[in-house]
Parts: sequence; C-alpha cells; structure tokens
Amino acid sequence: MLAVNVTPASARAHDGASVRSGPTAERTNRVLDVTCATTVTCVAVGSYSSGGGTEALLDVERSGTWGVVTAPQPADAVRAGGDAVLDAVACPSAAGCVVTGQTAVPGGAAALLDVESAGSWHNVTVPLPADASATAPDASLSAVTCAAAGTCVAVGSYASTKGEQQALLVVESSGVWADVVVPLPADASTTAASNALAAVACSGATSCAATGSYVTGGGAQQALLVTSTSSTWSDVVVPLPAGASTTAASNALDTVSCAAAGGCVAGGSYVDASTNHQALLVTSMSGSWTSATAPLPADASAAPTLNSLSSVACASTTSCVAVGVYQDATGYQKPLLESWSAGTWSAIGAPLPPDAETVEPFDTFDAVSCPAVDECVAVGFYTRTSQRTSTLRRSSTSMPAARGGRSA
Repeated sequence: MLAVNVTPASARAHDGASVRSGPTAERTNRVLDVTCATTVTCVAVGSYSSGGGTEALLDVERSGTWGVVTAPQPADAVRAGGDAVLDAVACPSAAGCVVTGQTAVPGGAAALLDVESAGSWHNVTVPLPADASATAPDASLSAVTCAAAGTCVAVGSYASTKGEQQALLVVESSGVWADVVVPLPADASTTAASNALAAVACSGATSCAATGSYVTGGGAQQALLVTSTSSTWSDVVVPLPAGASTTAASNALDTVSCAAAGGCVAGGSYVDASTNHQALLVTSMSGSWTSATAPLPADASAAPTLNSLSSVACASTTSCVAVGVYQDATGYQKPLLESWSAGTWSAIGAPLPPDAETVEPFDTFDAVSCPAVDECVAVGFYTRTSQRTSTLRRSSTSMPAARGGRSA
C-alpha cells in the first residue's frame, strides 16, 4: 500500500546542485533531505521563513513522534535578518546524527555542521583548505554520510582567495574533522574554477564516493566523481550515455548511494546531442562504472529542458530508488520516481494528494531514504489546485510495479 502524507507549506522550486553566494530565501518552508535509522526514527532538514530571514529546519522523529529542534549556529552567525538552511542529514545511530548546510556570517556565508550525541545537538567549526577566503567567505556543505558514529564525510564548496569556487571535502575520523584536497580530472580549469561536490556515500569507513560537477579549461561543465579506497581519494572519469553532447556539455551528478564496497549508484543530469536535458544514472555494482538515461513515464516530453535526479537510495546491491523531476509533454514539471531491481531501472507513477493541480502541475521529489528493501520515504513538494505549493511526503512499504513508463 502507498500513502501520501502532506503538510501545508509555502515553497519554490529546488535549485539543484548550485552553490549559493550566501543562503537565500528561495528555499523557505522546504524539506530538503530525510533519513531514517529505523522505521520510527527519522530526521528531516530544510528551511522555513521567520521574520525577515530564513531559518534552518530540523525535524526529529523519535519512537514515531515528530518534533522541532533548534539547529545550533556558529558564534558569528548573523541572526537578525540572516539566513540559514540545512541541506543534508546522516544518522549512524538512532540517537546520533549529523546535519550540514549553510548560514549567514559577516561578509558572506559559512558552512554549517551540527552534530547530535545522545540526543543533544552542538555546532562544529568546519575546517577549510588553506586557500579559503577569510574576507569574502562563501562555504557550504550540501551532503553528509556516516559509516559509523565519529566516522563521517561531508562535501560542498568554498570560495578561494582568488574568488573561484572550489570543491570542499571534510572527513571525520574518531570524532575529529579535517579537510581533504579534492582530486580533479586533468582537464579541469586552473584559472576559472567553478567546482562543487553535491553528494557523498560510504559503504564503509574507507570506501566512499562523492559526486558533483567541475568546469573544464574550455568552460564546459562536466560531472565530477571522486572515490576513496583505504582513505585515499582519486577522481574517476564519468561515463555518459551514447547520445550525450560533445560540444554543449552541462552535466552534473547530484546524488550517490553505496550499498557495498564498489556497489554504488549516482544520479544527476546531462545534455544530449539535441541539447535536451536528460536524467542521468551512473552505476557501479560490479566494480566498473556504466551509464544510462533514466527511463521516463509515458507522458514525458520528447525535448525536455529540466529532467534530473536529485536523490538515490539503495537498501541493497539489487534494490535502489531514485527520485527527481521530469518535464511532461505539455511542458510542466512532475515528480520522477525510479525503481531498480534485478539490474533494470523502471519509471513508476508517483501518486499525488487529491488536491494536486492536474492542468498546470509544478511538482518534484527532492530526497529519498530506504531503511529496508521495499521500505522507503520520499519528500518534495507539489502544487495544489489553488496554485499554492505544499510539502509532499510519500512513503512506501511495498514499491508498486512500474506502469505507464519505460525501462532501461
């Protein structure tokens, strides 16, 4: 059985994997990520409007009951009219979680890192590379994962002293956080960098994968994939589908999930030879990375401009769910839901609440978590018939068979 649980909230479109020059009100009243340590122990994060600014949203479920927690802030955070957002959450145990995002500070924005221990939350100062700008800070942590309590990896971006955007990778070992130099492909720009990591996943303490995008010396945006083995990080050439453009590249990997060492799935978007924006799936379940265009529902546009995958979760090496957004044949935005089983991806029709707009929809899924095979929770937003947007939560204890779509 499928159930949709809706909490009214004003919202706007997700801004993808872009890194902001300071938190903005674009993400007001939004749930951006959710994870569950058990079927009744979950944490959801995002942002909400408060007075003249935007506050970080931290919702915690314990024993089936949800409550709001005030997210701790750095001592220099701008509180009056300032903005903050939590983008990601990881829970290595039922009473120990880590959340990441961005908060306003004098002169710009700082990466936000809050840690829960035994039910109590505290803020952690984010270590930055030596070339990080101190006068015009612009750092953010957009994703985090934890192999165990005290063993976590968080990723995002920061502004360098040259004014360039660089990928940020911080690693926690035995409770101590440190920054790691991000390896980049050989064709990465050395004079006009605009690089960021958007997602990270670990199957063990020393086996991880992080994804995002980088800019080449020729100015093209390409998907970025770095992996770690025995704590050593290296870049991986991202394979693209056969129909990918070779001249108008605007590619990115926005999400990744790893169920076992060498067994990962990454998702994002790429531009094809007709300059259409297609949802991208990159899989490594046998030690090597392969790519595929995400299958779409039957009503999908033949010339999409926004198809993408924003989140993927793998409960095992044979069971994954990916979510995002696709453009239908009339040009409107609908939630995209993909299920992977027995090596095949299938598009599944995403059920919406009865008050959902059907003529001019503007809906999406932002995140998904699967604590067990065929047991997942996805969150996002949808447009009501009144043209107001509301938070969308979709839970499943048994994923339905694909219908009305295509497989890959």
